[in-house]
Amino acid sequence: MIKALRNERGITLTTLVIALVMMIILMTALSVNSHTSLNLSKLTRLQNDIEVLNDKVAIYYVKHGEIPKYKSENTTYQIAKSTLQGQIPDLSPADGNIYYVLDIGTLQKELNMSRLNYGKGWQSPTSQDRYIINGETHMIYYIQGVHYEGEEYHTIRKKCLTNESKYDKIIKYKILAQR
Repeated sequence: MIKALRNERGITLTTLVIALVMMIILMTALSVNSHTSLNLSKLTRLQNDIEVLNDKVAIYYVKHGEIPKYKSENTTYQIAKSTLQGQIPDLSPADGNIYYVLDIGTLQKELNMSRLNYGKGWQSPTSQDRYIINGETHMIYYIQGVHYEGEEYHTIRKKCLTNESKYDKIIKYKILAQR
């Protein structure tokens, strides 16, 4: 019996090392893939937030004739374009010079807007975790930005088929619906 056990061969050190190296390669590939997926989900959440905000701001604009600007103690928080150019590299050249902090609380109360993934620091004037809107083009930006594949994203860009803005279309629809 003892001779039979001595004659059985186990796994060699070489086989063990090869198996470990293969496991390390697989774990590295899975780790890199999950990191890319995580960053892509961050970018997707930013896109979803901005699409929701675009819709809610358009509705608010039609109802009130102005964008929902954050005000604290009768002070409207506005930011000059020159201040943002160092922080947000993808500002649109079509944007005017004044940006406002979006009043997320008003949109949530008045329009029953769901919670956003980002922009939770909208009440703090020094927070980077907030959304701003251009006073003229109504383009929405997330100051802090989201990193994906070495790039930093602050907004989403969509190609417009016409020069007519979303607000003009909503106003036209509202006028037609009233007739």
